[in-house]
Amino acid sequence: MHHGAIFPGPGVGRRALLAGAAALAAVRPARAGVNQAGVNPPGLNLPPGDAVAFRILRDGAEVGSHRIAFERRGDTTIARVAIDIAVSVAWVTVYRLTHRAEETWQGDRFIGMASHSDDNGTAAWMRTSADPAGALLVSGSGTEPYAAPPGALPSTYWNPAILLAPLFSSQDGRLCVQRVVPGPLESVPCVGGTLQARRHDLHGDLEMEVWYDTDDQWAHMRLWRYGSEITYLRA
Repeated sequence: MHHGAIFPGPGVGRRALLAGAAALAAVRPARAGVNQAGVNPPGLNLPPGDAVAFRILRDGAEVGSHRIAFERRGDTTIARVAIDIAVSVAWVTVYRLTHRAEETWQGDRFIGMASHSDDNGTAAWMRTSADPAGALLVSGSGTEPYAAPPGALPSTYWNPAILLAPLFSSQDGRLCVQRVVPGPLESVPCVGGTLQARRHDLHGDLEMEVWYDTDDQWAHMRLWRYGSEITYLRA
């Protein structure tokens, strides 16, 4: 898979998919009415403390972490993402993933991203640039360079704007196809308790469930790969 967290299947050495990765940031816009996708119109919204972290579970056992730290520089915001996963069988590590990304916004406008990953020994990367006319150009290990559709965003999950925008993979640059089905407000687990958050089911290249709390912060995520349930618990 080309956009999230990668996990091995039931057999030793079998690859699975990446299902959660990366981040952005900036100043929260004024709120408006909820639209057809069940979220507020696109905008940036930093988490409290300019950081957010998740524990990653595979069938209930902790296998890694997903951390995002935000830095403000005037009207520019830089998000630095770190995903680390290690799966062990009988105390032997049989699968390892590292992913690092840096994403840049100016005000509420996405202006660039670069990432690199080591997926159990297989390298992946992506980066963006702008042409003289300001169009976003995307290149990566999973695609030939191309001009992204207007308003396109990387497949990051902390910002609910990704539910409304054309997406490209934050791991290898490939253009994603998705359909979003909004769900109900639910109680979801987090480290130390539960919180209220609204579910969104993502179908297409992205097959998962993602929740945002009542402050539009990324709250929870769940997906299934090769018979295993992968869960993100917000720390």
